[in-house]
Amino acid sequence: EEQSRTFRQKKLWQREGKMDKTKKLEYQQNVESYLEESQVYDLFERLLKDLIIDRPTKPIEYLIKKLEAPSPTRVFIVGPPGSQRKELALSIAEYIHYTCISAGDLLAKEISKRSEYGKQIEHARKTYSFVDDNIVIELVRKQIELTERE
Repeated sequence: EEQSRTFRQKKLWQREGKMDKTKKLEYQQNVESYLEESQVYDLFERLLKDLIIDRPTKPIEYLIKKLEAPSPTRVFIVGPPGSQRKELALSIAEYIHYTCISAGDLLAKEISKRSEYGKQIEHARKTYSFVDDNIVIELVRKQIELTERE
């Protein structure tokens, strides 16, 4: 309501031709606050990144589709070793008809592929050290993208 009052006020000032620098600055700050609070900047940034990466032949139609598409819901379950994260995640996924992505399963699958990542993961396991975060993030990110495409 505060924002719509500010916009009405600006229109009135414009009609009257009375928008001094102070009022203009105040208006700009209100608009910026509104855009920030409404996460419009974040949305535009994501859309612009997608546009640059995908380079569609019809960018306007592409953006409209992106805006109309429902955003996926993602649930992350974390906990210490032995907390039965996977069992809980599988139960929840089955109940709400979601796909469960297990980082542990992805790591094991990568080891079985004998890929470069798999070799690094296997080395980390043998030396009882953590797997590099970037490897885990990359594997999970790829699996999320694959799941969302299906």
